[in-house]
Formats: sequence, C-alpha cells, structure tokens
Amino acid sequence: MRGLELISIIFPLLSAGTLSALCACGDGGGFLDAAPAPPTGSGMFSLSWTLTTASQQAETCAQANATTVRLSFADVSTGAAYGGTFDCSLGLAVSGALFSATYNIGFELDGPNGMIATAARQTATITTNKTAQLQPVVFVTP
Repeated sequence: MRGLELISIIFPLLSAGTLSALCACGDGGGFLDAAPAPPTGSGMFSLSWTLTTASQQAETCAQANATTVRLSFADVSTGAAYGGTFDCSLGLAVSGALFSATYNIGFELDGPNGMIATAARQTATITTNKTAQLQPVVFVTP
C-alpha cells in the first residue's frame, strides 16, 4: 500500500506540463524523444592551434601549463554571442552546429590560474552543411 499512498500524494502536485513530459513518448518505446537535430541552415567550423614562446620556440600545453582553448564567437549581423572550450592538448577542434552567418571569433588560452594568452581574432562565414576551416591559431606564451 505504501507505493499507492506515495502516488496519491505526488500525483496531485504534478502540473499538467510535468505530467505530459513524464508521459510523453515517441517512436522510442515509451522513452522521451532524442535530442533535436541541428537547426536547419547550420554549419560548423574547424580549427587547429599551436603554442610558441616569445622566442619562437614550440611549446606543449603541458609546458605552458595550459588546459583549455576558449572560443568566443558573435554573429556579426545580430550580435548573438556564443562560446566553447576545448582541451588544449587536442590541438584541433570542430565546433557544434551554428546557424549560417558571419562570425567574429576570439581565442583564449587558459590554465588553472586563468588566461595565459590570446590569439588574433578571425572572421568566418558559416554556410549550410559545410565546415569552414579557420586559419591556424598560434598562441604566444609568456
């Protein structure tokens, strides 16, 4: 009886929206539907990065105590801003789906204690079903 008592206490507290979400089912045998597909008219960008010292010596992320590469990008026409982070040691990354537009993109190299370096900003045009290749990014570490 305890299960039935619990249901009779909780059921009246559920809103109609919550109840419909709990009962929603799609083609997946009673489970909530999967995440939606990327927006129509979307594309991506890819980039690679390297680190160098001020004296032009190649440096690894570990040597620079760098952990992540942080990107900030803003749609030129709407000003809508987005961001993302990638593991520094990867040396390359592909963005998630972005609406087709022209973006101003900023790059920051971060470590456990904050920002280590920035790199020159780039402008990229993202087009439907394409992956725009950005110019290689070079972080000059102190």
